[in-house]
Amino acid sequence: MLNFVKDQIAIWKFKRTPFAQAIQLHTQEYFHGESALSSFNQKSKERLIGEFCQRAGLIMQSPNAVMACREALVEYTLLFAQLQVHCLKEPEKAQMFYRDNPYISGQLWRHIRDGSDHSDELAQYKWETPDLTDEELIGIANTRCALLLYYANGFNMVRIELGDKREEKDWFRPLVEACLVDEEHNLREHLGLPLLMPSDLGSLVYGSFVNYVLNGEQHPFFAWARDFPDHYLAGEGPEPKLATVSE
Repeated sequence: MLNFVKDQIAIWKFKRTPFAQAIQLHTQEYFHGESALSSFNQKSKERLIGEFCQRAGLIMQSPNAVMACREALVEYTLLFAQLQVHCLKEPEKAQMFYRDNPYISGQLWRHIRDGSDHSDELAQYKWETPDLTDEELIGIANTRCALLLYYANGFNMVRIELGDKREEKDWFRPLVEACLVDEEHNLREHLGLPLLMPSDLGSLVYGSFVNYVLNGEQHPFFAWARDFPDHYLAGEGPEPKLATVSE
């Protein structure tokens, strides 16, 4: 009984911390705000939120919590980027922090049906329900992106709580941007569309950003920019040049 009381006190104290309150607000915005996740039934919401909280708790108890958190962050960022390039539209891109990056077009949603073969998740939806319209496929991709963002942004909050944060030129947004550039390039290759980067090697350069994160670089964005000073990312580097005019 005494241990139970102690556990309840510990939970009560944790819930009153700024970090716990920030996570609660984050969850509220995604599952009860204007996000596509607000349409999920209560049981699904509780399951998804519980899965995030469980993994976040395991990360914070890990012997190397910073690297465990980085691994989760990269995992969900990659999954997000792989789907986002399929459904991102130009007006939506214009509202994002990567709006100035010409290697993220916001145009590939027009090829969602053919492009879905490049995504196991979308391909499965299409296989299970052949009558899905293009807009329905885009809607499914957008909903999944919202969930993956909930996880990615949530683990980014855990990262900050663990002290793995740069006050100037932090690396999380550049990570997202680099992954989107790499995934757009891969999808264009898959579809046989004009490539946006002047060199095929450019995709490898942007795709390598995740290695700087997973290899434990103290400041992944600085290390990447140092090694690739001739490539543009998050406002750093030379003015980007398109290889071709997009369709």
